[in-house]
Amino acid sequence: MPGAGGAEPEVQSFFAGYADAKMPWIIVDRFGRRFMNEYPPYLQDTGHRGMATFDPDTQSYPRIPSWLIVDADGLARGPLGFPTYNDPSQTLGWSDDNRAEIAAGFLSQADRLEDLAQAIGAEPGVLAETVSRWNAFCAAGRDVDHGRLGATMMPIAKPPFTYGQLWPLCANTQGGPVHDEAQRVLTPYGEPIEGLYAAGELGSVFGHLYISGGNLAECFIGGKRAGEEAARKSGAA
Repeated sequence: MPGAGGAEPEVQSFFAGYADAKMPWIIVDRFGRRFMNEYPPYLQDTGHRGMATFDPDTQSYPRIPSWLIVDADGLARGPLGFPTYNDPSQTLGWSDDNRAEIAAGFLSQADRLEDLAQAIGAEPGVLAETVSRWNAFCAAGRDVDHGRLGATMMPIAKPPFTYGQLWPLCANTQGGPVHDEAQRVLTPYGEPIEGLYAAGELGSVFGHLYISGGNLAECFIGGKRAGEEAARKSGAA
């Protein structure tokens, strides 16, 4: 968000959630083509889905891994990663200037887009066209291909170019067995399975979308209902 006098604030992390924070990278598939809005409204359970496309001709997933690309100006804006983990014994961090990650091989650099394309196995002409098209979108302030917010866009123009692999990660699961209003798990024919109940996000009423905090409500409400039904069925209620 703009600071005093309209100046742009220093970006400490690209996960700050500001709709107008610059995100200096683009993401391309193994052929060097963009395929998604790199700054979607909510990443938790949807950001990885564009990477799951299967190509029946090559019998492969051409977007796994994908590649993040940023130029020198973008690299200077702040850390490209923000490690998260649940193990209290872990101490993994990310350097403020990304240099430690480059030295460790998590990120690589190339002075020319042609060299970058060769490193990721893409055709140089395809990657060059992708970057040129992206830079034109940045100049116009509009991403015609994937609708990314203009305020988040930065050109990929100044070498060296930094790149790294991206793999899909899901932090939350939705879906699961279908259940009825009594939390009874149903067969494919819509019949309840005797003694089998679901609660929480397993078979979420929200379908395949994660509604922030909604699964907690499902745990309390669905769990209570499932427990009541199970108790009533057993004669304990």
